[in-house]
Amino acid sequence: IYTTEVSSKSDDYALNRHKSFTKALVLASVILGHPMKLRHNSDQLIEPPLGHDSVIGEPSEGGHLRYSESVVYDRDAIRPAYLVMYSSVSARWSTAGGFQGSLGGNYL
Repeated sequence: IYTTEVSSKSDDYALNRHKSFTKALVLASVILGHPMKLRHNSDQLIEPPLGHDSVIGEPSEGGHLRYSESVVYDRDAIRPAYLVMYSSVSARWSTAGGFQGSLGGNYL
């Protein structure tokens, strides 16, 4: 389960499949336990590395990660605390079919 402390990164992944500018963001408490810190993508990890409970991706100069993120592998490590409903002022519904965000591109 991917999480981040950077709201703009979460916003990049928030898709609304209906004709609405409203998005939802879940603020949660995340218990990382004993994390392994990485500075590069590691798509092969399907479970925590031996001796670790989670993975933290740290941005670095010349690295693949632009924002901090963490991955936990146990659902019990996350407790939702708040649901934030918001809308983006730069968002608009595209007549080409789908929601168009501030970075361009259509999302359905």
